[in-house]
Amino acid sequence: MSWNEEGRAYTFENVTPHATNANEYDALYVGTTGNVEVVGSHMADNATGIVFNNVPSGTFLPIAVKRVLAANTTATNIIGLKVAGLR
Repeated sequence: MSWNEEGRAYTFENVTPHATNANEYDALYVGTTGNVEVVGSHMADNATGIVFNNVPSGTFLPIAVKRVLAANTTATNIIGLKVAGLR
């Protein structure tokens, strides 16, 4: 699904955390409580991930990420969103 209005998600997809695969998003939705480890869009490709601990289910994280890492991610049902006008 997509929207064309500025500032709204124009595409979204299920996220599979991975050590090296790039999955760039402007925000994340966490469906099931847990930790989410990410490499931010502004960070170097080989940067150590940042862990958001105990993210409650139903939370939107308004963070630009280039990767969602598997190592310390325990949250599930994560959806990546790309926002119109930001990319």
